[in-house]
Amino acid sequence: LAQMPGYATDDQLEALQQARGNDADRLFAELMIAHHLGGIHMAEHVVDHGKSPEVAAMAASMVSAQQGEISEMEKLLAVVG
Repeated sequence: LAQMPGYATDDQLEALQQARGNDADRLFAELMIAHHLGGIHMAEHVVDHGKSPEVAAMAASMVSAQQGEISEMEKLLAVVG
């Protein structure tokens, strides 16, 4: 079974659990960016291939929201190095 894009691996989650301070902040942001990119990929597929206009509109809204959250996490990464 293929893993959904953006899911953290067990090793990544273990590293996050062990991380402290700026390392924890950085790893959290990096993992969440990857997670949001996976969500964007999934939502864009629905926008392009879904049948329901309501679902497609909701998916398009999710793409926009997750892109905004990625932008905020990238700002956090700039702060924590």
